[in-house]
Formats: sequence, C-alpha cells, structure tokens
Amino acid sequence: MKKWVTTIWLLLILLNVSKAQPGFSNREFKPLHKLTGLWKMDSQRGAIYEEWEVKNDKELLGRSYKIRNNDTVLLENVIISLQGDAIFYTPVVQDQNNRQPVLFKLISCNNNRYVFENKEHDFPQRVIYDLASANDLRARIEGSKNGKEMGSDFNYTRVK
Repeated sequence: MKKWVTTIWLLLILLNVSKAQPGFSNREFKPLHKLTGLWKMDSQRGAIYEEWEVKNDKELLGRSYKIRNNDTVLLENVIISLQGDAIFYTPVVQDQNNRQPVLFKLISCNNNRYVFENKEHDFPQRVIYDLASANDLRARIEGSKNGKEMGSDFNYTRVK
C-alpha cells in the first residue's frame, strides 16, 4: 500500500512540475525563422516597419522603426533567443526602461502563435507573435496598467 501511495505521489509531483515549467527546444525556435525579412504596418501616424534576421541557430535579431522626413527613427531592438530549454523575447525600447533590455519568457507556442510573458514588468506583461501566414504577422502587447487590462494590436504585411 505504501508503495502505491508513494508512486502516485511522485507521479503527481512530476506532472505538476512538467506543467509549471514547459521546456522548449530548437523544434519550437526554428519556426520563428519565418519572421526573417521586412514587415510593414500602416498606422495613423505613418508606416511602422519591423525587420528580422537570423544571427545564428539560437538568435534572431529584430528592429522596429519608422521613417520621418527621410530619416530612420529607431523604436526598438529585439533579440529572440534560445537559451537552454527556454526561449526569450528581449526588447530594448528607445524611450522606456532606461534603454535596458527586458526579458519576456516564452510560456506557450501553438500553431505559429508565440506568447512571451514577464509578470514583473509594468506594461506590457505579455508579447504575442502570431505568424498567421507567410505574408501576415500579427503582434500584440497586453497586460495590466494601473489596474486596468489593456492591449494593442500590430498587424504587419511582409514587404520582402
């Protein structure tokens, strides 16, 4: 009887640990290479671009910018990286967080939809990338700000 109780107890612990800490590998990271290229989103304030390149097998480099008076205005630099069994989305936003990187850890990926989270960050707490098709990219930031749930959508079309 004791063996059964111990065995069931160990199985429950293992199941909870595996649910609480999903591990990710190159299998989940490699599809993010579909981001590679130049994406454009038209907004009321003009076009915003997001450009991605593969740095190596474990890192993608991205940047977001707009064109103002023929000048490129950098909005943010981003690294998506595979580190051990975790994938991180790490932006450096020009006018936020004293230009310091903020890590968002991948918490789920399914059907080319990647959800990165950092519950400790002021806003956003989640960054979502949905590679809807070869030419459509949907990005979203969301979370709580001043006790209110908020979110913004960014819908890009591939330029090249």
